[in-house]
Amino acid sequence: MSSRKNVVAFISDNCNTMVGKRNSVVTKIKEKNSAVFDIGCVCHLANLCTVAGIKALPVPVEDILVEVFYYFQHSICPNFIGCDPVDNTCYSQCENNNMIICSMVD
Repeated sequence: MSSRKNVVAFISDNCNTMVGKRNSVVTKIKEKNSAVFDIGCVCHLANLCTVAGIKALPVPVEDILVEVFYYFQHSICPNFIGCDPVDNTCYSQCENNNMIICSMVD
């Protein structure tokens, strides 16, 4: 096919059939156009990085998430309601039902 000569990049999942070193779709395309840039699936690559990162953590990820929850639970803006992007403020409801305003960090 002459249309393969016009290919600039090829993106697919990361299985050997698509991006393997021998007899894959990428190798077939690169036979016709060696300048083709092949990119693995960003979602699959991000998943592989995340799994490897989580395995490298010294504590279980659940413990970190619990710590993050408790940190924000006792933060200056409990009972978060929402943010107004126009004036960069967050709104929270206090225990006595008074509205408090917390400035957003830029």
